[in-house]
Amino acid sequence: MIDFKTFKEIIAVIKKHERWKNRCSHFLENNVCTDTWAIVSAGDELENALIKLLEKIFNDKGKWIDWWLFEDVEKVAFMPDNSERKISNLKKFYEFLLDNKDENDEEDARF
Repeated sequence: MIDFKTFKEIIAVIKKHERWKNRCSHFLENNVCTDTWAIVSAGDELENALIKLLEKIFNDKGKWIDWWLFEDVEKVAFMPDNSERKISNLKKFYEFLLDNKDENDEEDARF
């Protein structure tokens, strides 16, 4: 298990990498290949490895970490008992992952 501080640092690195890729893509689109969209994938293997490691640590079979990082939606999880769990910040997300670690499964809850 990792503590919240380490989790927060890993998430920050992933988000920083995503922002860097977006800036590189925009630069290429505006200055090099203006008639098409540029995709920058440098470092994706390391980013994916970090995400996979977090998924293993938290038994994240439902892909909650991908959802948190890459889905631009209101962060609400719909639980099996029909309740909703608002996950408004990273600390709450960390606690959500911990709370669901032992039973985290693809069928347990939906975003």
